[in-house]
Amino acid sequence: MAEQMTGGARTPLGIVLPRLSDDYDSEREYKYLEIVLDGGDSFISKKPSKGIPTSNKEFWQRFTDVSASGGGISVETDPTVPAWAKQSQKPEYAYSEITNTPILSDVATSGDYNDLDNKPTIPTLPTLAEVATTGNYSDLNDKPAIPSTPAEVSAYPASFVQYSTTDLTPGVSPLTTGALYLVYE
Repeated sequence: MAEQMTGGARTPLGIVLPRLSDDYDSEREYKYLEIVLDGGDSFISKKPSKGIPTSNKEFWQRFTDVSASGGGISVETDPTVPAWAKQSQKPEYAYSEITNTPILSDVATSGDYNDLDNKPTIPTLPTLAEVATTGNYSDLNDKPAIPSTPAEVSAYPASFVQYSTTDLTPGVSPLTTGALYLVYE
């Protein structure tokens, strides 16, 4: 549906061009400017309708009249179609035989990338580590050593003195040089 802009607001204009539909069907709803075929003739709707025959001139306008033209206009009877186009065997010409044509580059007729002029240089991709393409940890190089049991974890310095809550006196801080220990109360 066409729209018109007026002061920043859109105004629907409705259907502004005819739309070609199939054969007329009395069960179908037709909108304004729909073209249907009925009995070899075509009709254009003047307003929305459903179940109203194309013979009703209030709703339908005859668009083409095949019966009045003795069978209608065809390629064979149309005076604007040149004689050579009416022949069943059309002549064939190579592009080079046709005059007044633009000069085309080779790629225009071959479609081959190698016929292009001024092809861009396509850089090669760097070699990726295998883990980048597989996502598997086992493909990772220089893996860190991950201890298998907590006993192997050395998260504290060797000078660390461990206290249990039973070793501590409430309210007394066992702060020693370079280490801070928590007091549980």
